[in-house]
Amino acid sequence: MYTLLTPPASEPLSLSDVKTALRIDHDDDDTALAGMIATARTFLERRLDHAFLDQSWQARVEGAPDGPVPLRPGAVTAVTSVTITDEDGATTALSSDDWRLCGSKPESIQFLTPLPSSTSHIDVVYSSGAADTDDIPADLLRALYLLTAHYYEERELFRERRYVPVPLGVEALIEAYKEVRL
Repeated sequence: MYTLLTPPASEPLSLSDVKTALRIDHDDDDTALAGMIATARTFLERRLDHAFLDQSWQARVEGAPDGPVPLRPGAVTAVTSVTITDEDGATTALSSDDWRLCGSKPESIQFLTPLPSSTSHIDVVYSSGAADTDDIPADLLRALYLLTAHYYEERELFRERRYVPVPLGVEALIEAYKEVRL
């Protein structure tokens, strides 16, 4: 199970830039438009399994894993802590000598020492995402603009929380960034 601990401090697209791109010259829809920007980012992050901007996550694995623990979303920049909780509720922090971060896709934690059989669960706290918007590929930013614009055009469906299909242009822009799983 993955839990977002700290969301990005800002969105990759500013409200003023999106309003300029969409030629919106009023403030009536600012709150809704800000929500659409966040929704578009979240959608693309989930679709690509890749965090755009710096955010903190916790991965929890029940029991002792048989292999590496995948860290999602990707673009892991740091592992803050790895802790084991035993069946009695006692927590032990592992040192970095007990595990290693594997950079393959998906990034994962591999344990270098055997885990106790009494392990109830393992928590891994980590950061993912770029430090700055300039580090996000231009194609992904274009996809964010396009998806946000689409949400705005279909805002009545968006407000009703009904399904809003993703434009083919967005899919074409993100295709090269999708992870192929076998």
